[in-house]
Amino acid sequence: MDLPASYYGELDQKNPVIVCFKRDIRSFTAFMKQSSSQDNTSYAKGIQMLMEIWRKYNHRLPSSFYWEHMLQVADFLFGLKLYQLALWQGYGHHLLQFSTVMITDITDISHFMASFFPGGFNDDQATMNLKIRSMQGCALCIFEEEKKLHTLSQRGLNKLLLVLNFIRIMMQAFQKHKDLYNYIYDGSAHIYNICRYLMTMKCGAQALEYLLWASISLERSIALIGAKYLPLSVTLYCAVCHCYYDNHGGPQAEEFARRALRKIHEIAKREEQKKEPATKDIQRVFKEASVKLGAMIFKRAVFESRRRRPNSMLRRTLKD
Repeated sequence: MDLPASYYGELDQKNPVIVCFKRDIRSFTAFMKQSSSQDNTSYAKGIQMLMEIWRKYNHRLPSSFYWEHMLQVADFLFGLKLYQLALWQGYGHHLLQFSTVMITDITDISHFMASFFPGGFNDDQATMNLKIRSMQGCALCIFEEEKKLHTLSQRGLNKLLLVLNFIRIMMQAFQKHKDLYNYIYDGSAHIYNICRYLMTMKCGAQALEYLLWASISLERSIALIGAKYLPLSVTLYCAVCHCYYDNHGGPQAEEFARRALRKIHEIAKREEQKKEPATKDIQRVFKEASVKLGAMIFKRAVFESRRRRPNSMLRRTLKD
């Protein structure tokens, strides 16, 4: 009979169940490090080892303790680029405790809350962190699986757009809760990384709305307005401008860049009003932000001049 860890006393490093649990995890990670990602036999054995760990310890350890360690295993698999294994045996497996709905099937905030937070955001902090970590892990695994194919099919594009939509819905759900601002930041960073890939695959038109959403979401979160978070905001602003330029939207790109530059100046003024003088690092952050957005504005002039150049050259030729 498999007795719970609590039967043996304190849940510390000397508890025999915890000792065996960590030993089995070390054995699994050591095995996977030595295995080739192309070796189907090793891959199958890895799945068996994970299932055996789940069977032996899931019911014997406190849920938060068990899943904290299993999500560390999922992070380890993600690092080995074993995205399917990390998804189905790690992040996705954890979410199955709460809902059978896939993140790519979530349609709106109500659906999101009913699936993963039916009682609202009243979970204890550890449980909530694990849920969100699993959601983000699922999204990134799906993204990386598509990315490693080196080509983007229409089916793959649709899947990534569903992932982006899920991240946006998740951020919308968090926006009314000031203490969840760090997840707004993480979501914006994930949106940028996925959209940057879409832009390289000439899908900037589809990426634009999500980049706009992410950049404005950072602006609306008071806790994220400051020099510390400015680099991501500027990166998103510039990405939006690039999308406009790539889709022949020079005027929109310049207008958005000027708007973004005004936002940067507003943040800089707030920093000046603080009692502590701005450090050299903070000054550098604002200077770099202004230079990058200034370049986006200047690009419009270059963009338009290149469009006009053939006609002017033709007129000179006719005069000659």
